[in-house]
Amino acid sequence: SNSFSKSYSALNFIIFIILFLVFYFYFYIYIKTTQIDYIIFFNSLLPLSPCLSLASQASDASDARKGQPEKFKLLELHRGNLLKIFPRSNPQYVKENNKCKSIVIYGSNLNSSVHLPKFTSIVSYMVNIPNNILSALIGILLSDGHIEYKTRKLLNSGKVINKFKSPDGKDSDIYSNINSRFRFKQSIDHLEYLFYVFSILSPYCKSYPRLVKTRVNRREFYGIEIITRALPCFTLLREMFYNGRIKIIPENLYDLITYEGLAHIIMGDGSFKFNGILLNLQAFSVKELILFINVLKIKFNIDCTLHKSRNHYTVYITVDSCRKLYPKIKNYIVPSMRYKFEKKITK
Repeated sequence: SNSFSKSYSALNFIIFIILFLVFYFYFYIYIKTTQIDYIIFFNSLLPLSPCLSLASQASDASDARKGQPEKFKLLELHRGNLLKIFPRSNPQYVKENNKCKSIVIYGSNLNSSVHLPKFTSIVSYMVNIPNNILSALIGILLSDGHIEYKTRKLLNSGKVINKFKSPDGKDSDIYSNINSRFRFKQSIDHLEYLFYVFSILSPYCKSYPRLVKTRVNRREFYGIEIITRALPCFTLLREMFYNGRIKIIPENLYDLITYEGLAHIIMGDGSFKFNGILLNLQAFSVKELILFINVLKIKFNIDCTLHKSRNHYTVYITVDSCRKLYPKIKNYIVPSMRYKFEKKITK
């Protein structure tokens, strides 16, 4: 009986080894035959993404301001370049999904990335900003939002741009050394509005909004802050909206501003005076504010005037224009701020 049990155990062990080798062989074949085809994925994303136009616009804005010969371009997105630039990235990081046949509006099915692992370099360049998020982001950026580089170590060394050879032999410039992240902070009183913004930016956030404490004149103030991941798509926006460390209004504002973006400017920097709306945009120059006023007049038929505030200027939207504007932006105003409009403008 002992010899029979030993032979039976040996037979089971041999069968187990054979099954394991067969399973391993089929698993290896499956992995090799289901590699992610990045060129198909990128070709399906990029024609619909505003980042393509953002790249060229950022290039023109950068050259006009700095007179630099370098062009701010998007990475040429195909398998060869990506794997050469980021050879240590895992091409299997994003699993293939060819079973879903649902037709959705581009950008409407984005999920939160909170608590997800750090994006690989390849995945970071796959992330874009669809129009439905870009519209709100433009308004937030012109009010209380700002974009900063993830690190400043390489800024002074001039190693922000990496050059590489594309398959056709031409040089291409990308921002790979330094990515940028978006930050947005509000006081506790505007908690509802901040979480409304977080619901828009959650696909780009690694963590939930955090509580921050600041001290001004020996008084402590508490606020809530949103910080996104550092991504190349935010570097594109920063190139458009910043001249060095100074935030500016880009010359192509007409193509970027929407009713949703204007609603965020009002919620972030708007106050109600003289039965109209006063936009506290003191951070911008007179020339930029005149451009802003002209864009509102031409695109939305909104009448505005400049009001001097010490050494800076603010933008005042007349009460008649506010009454015309409110029905267009009502759906974008959070309930905690809507009562001000209904009380002073809808009379």
